[in-house]
Amino acid sequence: MAFTKTCHICDKEKLMKDFHRRHDSLDGRRNQCKACRKQNSISKGRRKVTSKVRAELNSYSRSELGSWLAEGMKKSPCFDCGGEYPVYVMEFDHCRGEKYKNVSELYVSLAATVREANKCDVVCANCHKVRTHERNQAPKFWSGHNHRATGWRGIG
Repeated sequence: MAFTKTCHICDKEKLMKDFHRRHDSLDGRRNQCKACRKQNSISKGRRKVTSKVRAELNSYSRSELGSWLAEGMKKSPCFDCGGEYPVYVMEFDHCRGEKYKNVSELYVSLAATVREANKCDVVCANCHKVRTHERNQAPKFWSGHNHRATGWRGIG
């Protein structure tokens, strides 16, 4: 077993202890020496997250942050009727673009949540039901549907 290795960045032969461990490598070590790897991280602007900051970030779960963000967006009045209701009455109506996921369930990142919310109007639950019915049910259900074949006789 060789006790030295050549760094791929600085092309210097160094001891194995000067390379970080890597379990999926053949020799069990990285290709860059510790010094070159550290310099590369600094040049890319990476900084260590202090334990205090990490503890603060971990104190909130992704679901809590997503819920907080969605509730903040829902504090506007209804887009259709103009009524002001509590946050739990307001809903996101996807009316532009392709729906990826529900905004209040999207905990990937702040940018992804805002991108999905930009496809929506914030409306009250009543207006949302009316919109959904007008958009989906009326034109699609009756076009080409033969109610006589299914035995449906209607109301009355």
